[in-house]
Amino acid sequence: MAKHLSAVVCVGLALSIWCASAHAQRSRNQQELPPANVSGKIVDLRRGLIQIIDDQERQYLVQVRPDATQVFVSGTAKPSFLQPRMFVRFTGKLDGNAAEEPVAELQIFVPTEQQGVGLFRNDPTDPDAGSVVAGQLRSLRNGKYTMAIGREAVQFELAEDVAITVDVFDYSIAKPGDAIEVRGRFVAEDKIVSDRVTIELAEPLAGPEPRKRGRSRTADRGQDEPPPEE
Repeated sequence: MAKHLSAVVCVGLALSIWCASAHAQRSRNQQELPPANVSGKIVDLRRGLIQIIDDQERQYLVQVRPDATQVFVSGTAKPSFLQPRMFVRFTGKLDGNAAEEPVAELQIFVPTEQQGVGLFRNDPTDPDAGSVVAGQLRSLRNGKYTMAIGREAVQFELAEDVAITVDVFDYSIAKPGDAIEVRGRFVAEDKIVSDRVTIELAEPLAGPEPRKRGRSRTADRGQDEPPPEE
């Protein structure tokens, strides 16, 4: 607890120092700044800033520029993390507009020019080769997921032991303890303007678990206990 409070205070103080040195930073040519290539663990993070610590116990404050820093976040997730509007994809065969079998491997991703939304056959000459199915989640009802691919809708179910991977660009889902690698330029001994940030999540992402139904009064009394007399 003391370490966490210290980290928060440290980030707050660093913000003030960073703002004070911003003008000096802008007056220097970025090419003259020494390169930075640091890896470690996340200590704390907030919008635009990540505080990290390396294996030598040295701490750095990293500026993440929304218009210039490349961010890559990878890890795993539990089914409870899935929500409408997320983009997901899997490989399998379709029977009409539904997956023939429960999905064993699912990926949460962000569409790019290289990997978009759609139905992509693994081998157009082989109808049994299956396809990559990529779309946006729309709903979850009775264990069945519905994704939108353009104007089409595809339904699928998850296998009990489904493996869900995450490959996104949003560092706000990271937490203290996650592994991080930063490339950029030093603007001070312990401050880095980042060009690239790579984060590996330490724990699976999870959403709120469904509430369990309350036990009945009969179950609480036990099967051998008679009901109270009226």
